[in-house]
Formats: sequence, C-alpha cells, structure tokens
Amino acid sequence: MSTLAATSHTSTPASGADLLRLGLGLDAAATVAFAPQLAFASGWLSEPLGLPALLLLGAGAFLLPWAAFLIWAARQRVPSCRMVWTVLVVNTLWVIDTAVLWASGWVQPTLWGEAFLAVNVVGVSAFTVLQYLGLRRMGR
Repeated sequence: MSTLAATSHTSTPASGADLLRLGLGLDAAATVAFAPQLAFASGWLSEPLGLPALLLLGAGAFLLPWAAFLIWAARQRVPSCRMVWTVLVVNTLWVIDTAVLWASGWVQPTLWGEAFLAVNVVGVSAFTVLQYLGLRRMGR
C-alpha cells in the first residue's frame, strides 16, 4: 500500500525589494518599447495619434536615457531610496503632465491618440504604485 503525501502550496508575499524591482522592471520594459518609436518615428506617429511630432520626438528623446536609468535601477539588488524616489517623482510628473495635456485641449488627439494617452496614464500610474508599495514594504 502506498501513501500519498499531501503537499502544501503556500505563496509567500513578495519582499519589498522584489516588488520594487518588479515595478522598476515593468516600467523599464514599457519605456524601452515606447522610447525608440517616439524618438525615431514621431513624424509617422503624429498623424494617426493626432499629436504634434515635436511633442512625440521630445518625449522619445527624454525616454531613451530614462529607459537606461530604469534598467540600471531594476538591476540593483536593493535599489536605493533616493533612486526610487527619483523614479516616483518623475513618474508622477509624467502622469500629471500627460493628463493635463489630454484634458487641456492643447492637443486634439485622435481616438488612437486618446488610447495612447490613456495607456500612458494608467500604465505609468500602475508602475508607480508597485514601486511605492515595494518601497513601503521595505520600511522606507
């Protein structure tokens, strides 16, 4: 007669550093995906998004080095508090600026442009929340 041992699958909550690196890594991946397109295809993207090419080019030019910084931050075993607060502040300003741009009437985005702006606001907000929760869970 054989006895089957019951195995218990328990999930342990992610450590603060793990959650923080996850938030930074997702942020870096999204930034790496968007930055080159904005920087090098701004003229082509302008018409379908209904957003000025110069605005898209400027965003892409900023995001290229920002992506490198995010990759570096995500690769740290335990990212420094100062580094994380820099990311939190920049991300928060990005979300606010995007929402103000969208709501202000300064630009007339197409439906695709509105979707693009919405993905920016929701995505960057989600990354920022993950990063903040990771920092809090670390007791910082």
